[in-house]
Amino acid sequence: MVSGKGSVPRIEALPVGKVVTRLLERCGLREKRRLFELVTAWEGIVGSQLAAHSQPLRLRGGVLEVRVDQAVWMQHLHLQKKKILDAVASYLGESLIRDIFWRFGALEAVEDSAAPENAAPGFSAPPSEELESETEALLQSLPDSELRDRFRRLILEARSRDRDLSG
Repeated sequence: MVSGKGSVPRIEALPVGKVVTRLLERCGLREKRRLFELVTAWEGIVGSQLAAHSQPLRLRGGVLEVRVDQAVWMQHLHLQKKKILDAVASYLGESLIRDIFWRFGALEAVEDSAAPENAAPGFSAPPSEELESETEALLQSLPDSELRDRFRRLILEARSRDRDLSG
């Protein structure tokens, strides 16, 4: 950091990929993206028989919530939890999910799975000042001002869409 009278502190430039990853995490989009991946690949992860009776709903704080249509299948899935956690970690390439919560209920059509009540939380609450300042600090680490502006617009658009879906 440069110091002296009238000087502006320099911000260390970060690789774009690192900035994008941090922004996704801070804005709650990383879990939404991973949930979408799980929903679309669920049958391949757990097999067609288990997938016919279960459906990923939410991913929050490392816990995957899965709806199950019959009690006997819920018991079977519960007994397979470790195996399913390992298969999910293998599919995602990371141990993002530390637990699975089984919820009894009717399964919805896959095309309905994007409905707001099934969505993981994202921007439904206004971002805190702390989140705003951390996001801005991350954006400032991008050396290209046009790229910073595009990311700002992308974040605002995502928040706007989420409010539209939540409202």
